Amino acid sequence: MPRSSAISARVGADTVWLQQFYVSSYLDSGYDVVDHRDVSARFGTMADSENLAERCHRLDLRVIVELVVPRLLRRAAESRDDPALPGPVLPGVEDSIWTYDEHAGRYYRQTFYRHEADLDVGRPEVRAEIAGIIRHWLDRGVDGVRVDAVPYMVPQAALTDEREDGYWFLIELAPGWWRPPSLRSPDPTTCS
Repeated sequence: MPRSSAISARVGADTVWLQQFYVSSYLDSGYDVVDHRDVSARFGTMADSENLAERCHRLDLRVIVELVVPRLLRRAAESRDDPALPGPVLPGVEDSIWTYDEHAGRYYRQTFYRHEADLDVGRPEVRAEIAGIIRHWLDRGVDGVRVDAVPYMVPQAALTDEREDGYWFLIELAPGWWRPPSLRSPDPTTCS
């Protein structure tokens, strides 16, 4: 039996999922990412991550990374009425989903913690940045991404554009291979 088959058979997996390993302030176990295009010194270097992907591929293992983008940018808001997120995800830790930014003179929304301001995925430049982050890791040998906090980003996207109930946001990030549940083919081997 080839070595890769032995590993897959023994472990029962064909994919390695790397949790957040980006540069972070570590106020939230690495979810508070400072630089999505670099590896935290805690976990090695960019060369180490590329070598890991190469070694996994030699063993017929795919590599996916955790894409932690919901907390990428601060989103200043005129109105603090947000039907996409009626209250804190972490009640008892945060008492509101809104935090006032003294420097900007405005409030921003945070789904999780006040030091992790939410994205406004309705903005084209934000989506372009997310797509750029995905492309960065694909270019370094990663096979795919697991997008963190999708249940909070899709309703936010729907506030900007109701197409596909907000799933258009994911379709745009993954053209050609991902479809929302309403558009999926009964045959999982096709993308039509």
